[in-house]
Amino acid sequence: NDYTKNRYWQKTIEICQRADITLFDEAHRLKNYASNSSRAFSEIIDLTKDKNAMLLTASPCPNRLRDIGYLLYMLNPNQERFAKYKNQPFIYNLDPSAIRDVILNGQWFMFPKKATEKIFNLPPNHEPKDSSELIYLDMNEEEAQEYFEVWRPSGSVGKKLIPLRRILMKSKIRQLESLIRDLANKNQQTIVYTSLRKDIVKPIQAELEKVYGRGNVCIIDGGIKEFKEKVRIANEFRQGKYRALVITEVMGEGIDLSCGNKKVDLIVMEPCITPGDYIQLKGRPHRFGQRNDTIIRI
Repeated sequence: NDYTKNRYWQKTIEICQRADITLFDEAHRLKNYASNSSRAFSEIIDLTKDKNAMLLTASPCPNRLRDIGYLLYMLNPNQERFAKYKNQPFIYNLDPSAIRDVILNGQWFMFPKKATEKIFNLPPNHEPKDSSELIYLDMNEEEAQEYFEVWRPSGSVGKKLIPLRRILMKSKIRQLESLIRDLANKNQQTIVYTSLRKDIVKPIQAELEKVYGRGNVCIIDGGIKEFKEKVRIANEFRQGKYRALVITEVMGEGIDLSCGNKKVDLIVMEPCITPGDYIQLKGRPHRFGQRNDTIIRI
C-alpha cells in the first residue's frame, strides 16, 4: 500500500512540522526496516531529526537482536554510525559497543518495576519468584498414554510440538474449574491466556462459565479482526459486564485490561513464546488505573 495516501500519515506529517517534541509509543513495533510502517515513520523521523524525540516501549530489547537497529536509528538519525540502520539490520559483531554507547550517553534507560509502580501509583504485581510458586497439574492415565503415543514415533520433532501442546492444554483445561473456584469472589476478575486458539479457547470459556455463569466469560482471539471490537470487549470486561476474559497472543499491545478496585488474576496456561510477549501480557492489567493487586499464576 502507498502509505503517503493515508490521511492519518498526512495529518501526522503536517503536525510534526509544528511540533517541538515527538513521542513514539510502542516503538518496539518498528523493528523491520523494510516494512511499510517503518518506511512511513522514516519520513517522520527525518522530518523531526533536529527536534527532541522520545521512544516509549515496555520491551525495548527485541527478541532478535538484529531488529534493534531501527531503534538505534530513531534515537540517532543524524549520526552516520546509526543512520545506516534505517535500511539494514543491526549486526552485533560489526558494532558490539553500539547499545552500550547509547545507554552510557543517557539515551536508553528503563524504569525499575518499583519505580514504575510508584510513579503510576500502582499496587504490587505478584508473579512467581521461582519454580516452587508455579502451579503443577497432573495428567491422568488416558492423557499420559495419548501424549506418549504422539511423542514415541520417530520423525520430525517440529510436527509433534503442536499436537503435544494440545494434549497438555486439554489436561490443564480439565482441571481449570477447581482452580478458578478457589480464586473467584465478587471483587475479582480473571484473565486466562493461551497461545493456542483452535479447539482450546472455547473449552476454556466453558470451564470458566461453570464458575462465573453462562454469558459472563468473553473471548478476544484471532477471530476478532477489528481493533475497535477488541477494545469494546476489553472495556466491558473492565467495567464488570464480564467476570472473566480468555485471550490469545493477538491481544493488542495498547489494550487496557486494568480493573480499578478489583483484584485481577492473570492465568498463563502455557509459557509465552518470547520474553517480550510475556512483558506485554503482564502489562495488560498492571497499568495506570489498576488500584488492586494483579496476581500472575503460571
